[in-house]
This record gives sequence, C-alpha cells and structure tokens, in this order.
Amino acid sequence: TFEKPDTKTFYALELAKEAGRAGGLLPTVFNSSDEAAVKLFLEGKIRFLEISQIIKRAMEETKNISSPTISEILETDKNIKESIYLRS
Repeated sequence: TFEKPDTKTFYALELAKEAGRAGGLLPTVFNSSDEAAVKLFLEGKIRFLEISQIIKRAMEETKNISSPTISEILETDKNIKESIYLRS
C-alpha cells in the first residue's frame, strides 16, 4: 500500500514540486544538486538526509532565469555540481 510521504523529513519532494512550479532554471538546479548530493552520499561523504539540505541551499543560492538558453542550463549544471563537490 502507498502512504502519504513524510515531507517534513524528506522535504526534497516539496523542493521538486517547487522547482517544477517555478520552471525556468530551477528544475536544472534541483536535478544538478540532487545528482551531486546523491553521488556524495554513495561515496559515504554525507548522510542521506543531508541530500535535501544540499538541494535546498542550491535552490536558494541560485537566481532563477525564466527562459534559460541551453548554454545557461549546461553552465548552471556544471557550476552547481562543482560548488557542491568543493564544499564536501
């Protein structure tokens, strides 16, 4: 059976919804930060619940662009991941 997700503990679900509603560059920021955080988790460098914290920080620190170009998307993806890896 399916239960309602615990969005207080696993608030990345809400962050994903927020990124989707906002559109623009935020879905890229969400995805890039999630990929980087999961990689760090799998390498044993962070705890599982830190993934959401990393995503939230990236979304808060990145200015959204409503209609990004492919270059802006690719640059943002690269910059977000580099920033997260440097902090770990």
